[in-house]
Amino acid sequence: MLAFGANAQPNYPSYDSILNHYYTQYLLPVTDGQPITERFVKDADGWKWQLYDYQKETITKEAPFWDAKSGTFLSLDTRLLEENRGERYVESQSRAMLNRTPENYFDLQPYYGYSGWYKDVVDYLEGKKDLSDDQLYALARAYSAYADDLIEPRSTYSDISVDFKLSIGDAMDSDQERKYNLLREEAISLFEKLQEQNPQYETVLGEIRLKASHEYVVYYLDILKYQPQREASLALRRNLYNGATLARASNMLKSCPPNAILFTHGDNDTYPLYYAQQKLNLRPDVSVINISLLNLVAYADLFRKDKVHQTSIDWSLTNNFLSDKRHAVSFLQIPDEGPRLDSLVFGELLDQYKNDPEYYEIPGGSYLRHLSPNVFIDYQGTAIELNQLFQISKPQLLIYSLITKTDRPLCFGVNAGIDAFFGLQDYLVQQGDIYLLQSEKSSDYSRIGKLDLDKTADLIINEFGFPAKGQDLPSYDRLAHNYRNLASQLYNYSDLSTAQEEKRLAALEKVYDAFPSEVYPHKSMVSLYFALCLLNEEKTAQAELIISELEAYAREVQANPAASDIDQYQAEQILNQVERIRAFMED
Repeated sequence: MLAFGANAQPNYPSYDSILNHYYTQYLLPVTDGQPITERFVKDADGWKWQLYDYQKETITKEAPFWDAKSGTFLSLDTRLLEENRGERYVESQSRAMLNRTPENYFDLQPYYGYSGWYKDVVDYLEGKKDLSDDQLYALARAYSAYADDLIEPRSTYSDISVDFKLSIGDAMDSDQERKYNLLREEAISLFEKLQEQNPQYETVLGEIRLKASHEYVVYYLDILKYQPQREASLALRRNLYNGATLARASNMLKSCPPNAILFTHGDNDTYPLYYAQQKLNLRPDVSVINISLLNLVAYADLFRKDKVHQTSIDWSLTNNFLSDKRHAVSFLQIPDEGPRLDSLVFGELLDQYKNDPEYYEIPGGSYLRHLSPNVFIDYQGTAIELNQLFQISKPQLLIYSLITKTDRPLCFGVNAGIDAFFGLQDYLVQQGDIYLLQSEKSSDYSRIGKLDLDKTADLIINEFGFPAKGQDLPSYDRLAHNYRNLASQLYNYSDLSTAQEEKRLAALEKVYDAFPSEVYPHKSMVSLYFALCLLNEEKTAQAELIISELEAYAREVQANPAASDIDQYQAEQILNQVERIRAFMED
């Protein structure tokens, strides 16, 4: 997703080069079955190789791998490859490592991959004149990570020596407040400086304006947690987000039933919603809770105290229970011997968590013996089945326990893979931009949850906002892509009534008019499906325009030697489908 023009230190080899060299030359040493893996460090001396024990959270071995002074690779005292495994082996191993630590973290930052890396980055870049776009972004990220570690060190690379060691409900003292505010405000200032320098700069989240805006909301939440004497909402300045981002946030909130709890997954579907609620007073009845942030007990505690939304949430688990490191993640073991149940109610499993003497700790988590692979959650008088539940995280515990006791509607954001729904996917139904949890199974082929056609069409026609195109092109293009896709999904269903057919046609026309191709060009397979929907409604002229535009775009990509392999593959797929559609139309 990121294509940086140059590394922060151009003379350092890229992370991908480091991985390729390592997996071409070496095998992971024998570790006697221990959960030990290799990882790499980029510091002022060059690149280092490490063996890291993730259970004990310790480095078991370390050695220089690439020397910055000489610019050469160094030999490692570990197992050499006995034979050439070939490019496919090297690529598969490198990809697996990149899934753990994305390469842009290493290639962006001058230094990365060790405790307190951000302090060295600040020392290296602060005060330099004419910083490049990448250097500005790297420095802003370093200041942001530094501020995080003062109050909530949670990364493998955190420096616990700077931690204020605040307990839940504690307030920063004046010195702590001054230090934290200085770092967070410097991060915001640098993100905004980069936005002025290059408004089109792309981050992993989207254009730089989006990242800068998110940093304000992070500041707002941290003030709520640790600076209770301040008015937190003042950290949210006006006009933080552009029209496309606010439209998506507003549409997600409008998709929720009254007084709903909405669980979100990432920054982009969380922070703009907080802004819309706090500064624009949009749907304050909806409690927006980010699942990843539930790993932070201080964040979960905000909802007990009604500090974010108008209705508090009564978690059934105490802060002391949630603060116990054993509950970060638990791996559930079914005993080979002894009693074994056909099924287990979640409440009984939770009691085991609290009382079972066979519940024993490992660093970063725990193991818990339980009596059945089939766990049920009681939801509004019905049993939700969680088959083959073998591990459970702190956010899962909170969500499952909330399901058993709340009468509020529970919703999930749609922008996540199936693993993000914790086994609830068969009980979800999509309504516009959210999934609603229900007590009956709603599984449908190739979907997480069945689409509620009537509700979704009504939302598109009567509720959703679609702003005119603004200057921040990527976010507006993503908005068009999302709603072309949503309108296309209305055509996955047959045997509709006349009223439903009319309703989905009106929704299709609404999206077609809101995102004209001359403003929002068609460049993906989603647009091809959208064209097929138009053909289904015998709107041949409109469909033909989209198909022709897609064909021209795909041929342009194929003729471009700089196009990525992914773009080339997608262009080939588009052309193959265009050929089939044209043949169908001729018949």
